[in-house]
Amino acid sequence: MKNLETLTNDELLSINGGDGFWYDVAYAIGAGAHAAANAIVAAADTIASHPVGGPRGGYN
Repeated sequence: MKNLETLTNDELLSINGGDGFWYDVAYAIGAGAHAAANAIVAAADTIASHPVGGPRGGYN
């Protein structure tokens, strides 16, 4: 079987009789990965905007 990332919509629907279950699973995995990537970027932005020894005079 191909990796879920490379399956087309039609292939995802055909895996489990066309009820959309595996399409929903793949969508949820993709949405979770997207949210995690956004959280990492936001954390990196926060860290970059508050360097050690910043305006509060110590470790932030």
